[in-house]
Amino acid sequence: MNEINKIHQMDCIQGMKGIHDNSVDLIVTSPPYNIGKEYEKVTDINSYLSWSKEYLKECFRCLKEGRSFFLEVGCYLDKNRNNIPLTYLLYPLLKEIGFNLRQEVVWHFKGGMQAKKKLTGQNEKILWLYKGDNLPYFNLDAVRVKEWKAIDKRNNPNGKNPTDVWEINRVTGNSKEKVGHPCQFPVEMIQRILKGWSQENEIVLDPFIGSGTTAEACMNTHRRYIGFELDKEYHRLAECRIHNLTY
Repeated sequence: MNEINKIHQMDCIQGMKGIHDNSVDLIVTSPPYNIGKEYEKVTDINSYLSWSKEYLKECFRCLKEGRSFFLEVGCYLDKNRNNIPLTYLLYPLLKEIGFNLRQEVVWHFKGGMQAKKKLTGQNEKILWLYKGDNLPYFNLDAVRVKEWKAIDKRNNPNGKNPTDVWEINRVTGNSKEKVGHPCQFPVEMIQRILKGWSQENEIVLDPFIGSGTTAEACMNTHRRYIGFELDKEYHRLAECRIHNLTY
């Protein structure tokens, strides 16, 4: 079993081979999109999907029955710069591997890439997947939106069920959260997932942990984590981030 509460500087496919079958309580991650970011090498789409299948198979093997996998992805750009949602391309692989799709969440944010010949994109998709025949663990009360309870007296006194559209701002260059990674998760979003789909002291896996947001969110919510980051510089940034939270 890979060391817990550690970000491992290694390829996640190889790293996950060191994790026991059915031992992880929750997986949350965002893989490279194959669009030319500084941390990825662009390949043809078939090669990208073949690689995706390998890490997704390892995720399935590691995850416990009845637990969830949150996969956040954007779009693939074809030769004409058409936006092809990666959810469309990855879903057949996920289904073949054995994952069930519970729901798609739309992450809506301000800003976005400005375009002249297309609409400006202001969302990415998060697939709520799970393993097994029975419905997955989900603690609704932990993620209720308490600010909404006063709007309508008919609402649950603990707050309203969040919708499947999450309006959470991205981590931009002037954000206090920014640590130097170009595509950094907001801590708020990961903490919502951790609270709703895991319990304290459980193990959360992030195969593409990048800047270490999932590790920080786990520390804030008393979860344990296993993370992998191949890039040496991003691994260093993530380690520094966790060190600063600890000391």
